[in-house]
Amino acid sequence: MNSEIPINEECDVEYAKLKMHKTVKYIIFKVSPVQTEVVVDSKSSSSDYQEFLDQFPEKQCRWAIYDFDYELDDGSKRTKIIFFSWCPDEADGRQKMVTTTSMAALLDKFRGSLHMQCNEISDLAYDADSTVSVNSASKGQTGLKLIWTAPPS
Repeated sequence: MNSEIPINEECDVEYAKLKMHKTVKYIIFKVSPVQTEVVVDSKSSSSDYQEFLDQFPEKQCRWAIYDFDYELDDGSKRTKIIFFSWCPDEADGRQKMVTTTSMAALLDKFRGSLHMQCNEISDLAYDADSTVSVNSASKGQTGLKLIWTAPPS
């Protein structure tokens, strides 16, 4: 039995804006109120990571795509699309189940993204001054220094 919820076409359109056109910095997705499809909850071109964090409700599940800027040890700049699965411990059990079962379709759609499972806000936190190890299967690189770009003025 397939319990995945279909993905609304707008999700594809917005993802193309993020990946190909670089006009969107992040997209937050949710299950529609009638639980019939995955829809865009919000999107932004802002590089303000705190603004991004503020989009995650305390007791509701979400998925997100973030176009993350980082720097390699040699100083060259790169970007990596990160897929966040937000499933807080305080969320309703049914919502957690729907989020988990529908995640595979989203991961398939956003192939090549780095997946991060987040259950509390500290899982989403990022210290821009630290060097973190990120293992990117598509590039095989580790020890990336992640950086933020200035928000558009």
